[in-house]
Amino acid sequence: MNKIIYIVFLLTIPSFSAEFSNMSLKECIRLAQDKSSPGIAVKNRYKSRKNNFNSFKTNLLPQLSLDLNVPSLFRSIDEVVQPDGSRLFTPQYRISSNASFNLSQEIVPTNTQLIVSSGLTRLDIIDPVESLLWRSTPFQIQIQQQIFSFNRLKWENRIQDKQIKFFDKRYIEEMENIAIEVTSKFFNLFSQQINFKNAEKNLALNDTLFKISKGRYSIGKIAENDLLQ
Repeated sequence: MNKIIYIVFLLTIPSFSAEFSNMSLKECIRLAQDKSSPGIAVKNRYKSRKNNFNSFKTNLLPQLSLDLNVPSLFRSIDEVVQPDGSRLFTPQYRISSNASFNLSQEIVPTNTQLIVSSGLTRLDIIDPVESLLWRSTPFQIQIQQQIFSFNRLKWENRIQDKQIKFFDKRYIEEMENIAIEVTSKFFNLFSQQINFKNAEKNLALNDTLFKISKGRYSIGKIAENDLLQ
């Protein structure tokens, strides 16, 4: 029996050791599903599909982001109307930086995106008159709604739910196929070993009968033809 377990793992497991020789059929199936090349391939495919599904579902959760713009230097020439109606073109240098927090949420049934944001902007005017300006947006709500298009998000969500159910069933089916293959090899080799042991017993029995027949032939109890048979 130990030889059968050993040969089964030789056929199904790429790497193994002598400690596997006493395993039962159930343990062979479990190890083949976990360590064999087909089992690892099935698990990796399912894991990849599951990650894609989880990634899509994660994108439907509220998303919090922080936008930061490093200080940027701007130079412009502005047109300034003078009291007498003339126009004076004055160069201006300023440094601008801002930061904002954004919280967005996808609303699947209506394909709507809701965005809540809060931001702060700093403006440093260097030339012609040095000054510092702040502008804050404590609370701002934006609603983005597509009107003349189908609800892509809703259908994609339904497709993802159907696909993950299909992949769950496919994973179970592929694992069961591995179990069936290991079981078939297990009992096939077990049957071959029994046949081998029966052949060994028949050989020993026939060898014993041959020795007895030689003894009977030597004393003239049987003919040479019987001995050869």
